[in-house]
Amino acid sequence: MSVLIRFIAALVVALALLSCGGAYADAIARGDKFADAGQWDEAASAYEKAAKLDPNDPEARIKLKEVRRRQATERLERAAALEQRGELAKALALIQEAVRFDSESVDGQRALTRVTDAVLEKAEKLFENGKLRKAFELTTLVLEGSKSHPRARDLDDRVRSALAEKSYQRAQKFMEKDKLGNALVELAACMTYRPDYPDAKLHFGQVKLKLEQQLRFVVVLDRFSGQGKNAGITKGLNPDMLQQAIDERLLLSVVATRPKDDEGLHGVAVKGEFADYGFDHKKKSITRHCDYVCGKTYKPNPRIQQLRGELARLEQSLSGVDGDISRKEKDLSRV
Repeated sequence: MSVLIRFIAALVVALALLSCGGAYADAIARGDKFADAGQWDEAASAYEKAAKLDPNDPEARIKLKEVRRRQATERLERAAALEQRGELAKALALIQEAVRFDSESVDGQRALTRVTDAVLEKAEKLFENGKLRKAFELTTLVLEGSKSHPRARDLDDRVRSALAEKSYQRAQKFMEKDKLGNALVELAACMTYRPDYPDAKLHFGQVKLKLEQQLRFVVVLDRFSGQGKNAGITKGLNPDMLQQAIDERLLLSVVATRPKDDEGLHGVAVKGEFADYGFDHKKKSITRHCDYVCGKTYKPNPRIQQLRGELARLEQSLSGVDGDISRKEKDLSRV
């Protein structure tokens, strides 16, 4: 019995290895096909899959490395064309991708240095002209590819400080006008640029609390009265119990008494009584019926012949178009 179990286990392992080997070979074959056609991105995807299926086989890794070089070359060629047209940001994004594909490429490193410097020069001019958002987009792009670039980090720091200052100033103006929602957005932007900006976090908390107080809806729930079997229901209408059942993220409060300082609050007072309903068990039915005839009246359309003629012409034109499509499809199948 143990021999049979070992045989079955060995058979399962062998089948698994054969299936993996077949999938690996298929992935390599697809990669070769795409590579022969110059479709480097698709070839790289196929070789990556093959490398995952069999990490110990060097064939997939070798072919993937070669395809990565081709991908990098293709990106550099496109980037050069964009650079000539002055589209530096798009060119830099492609160069950064090329360097990720082939970090050993001398051409890639040279292009990265050259275009990065050009982008930073453009960002500095934008910063000097007060176009802070556009300058920030460029410094962010540079740092995505070169996180430790000293010039980019210095300029990005100055741009962030200026943007944070602008947002904080706008927030102060909105707070003075009691436009709390706008102020909250600007304070959030300020802390996005500079998380440690002085007083921004403090004002953000104060404005948020005040805004929540303005938006909060208050339900003053007076005790309901009830008699008989309904008397027990009134015990469940407890403001504290209802408040605990409400999601704290909802700006809704249930209280027993009206707040003393209720200026600016929005809400409603609820009071009621539970009472038994009395039902009359006497029944009386009346049978009613109505007979009617529903018909249709047809009137001749004076344009019916004209419309039929137009429909016939359209159908004839459509059949001609269908014929042209069929002929084109036959021509394509012969190519």
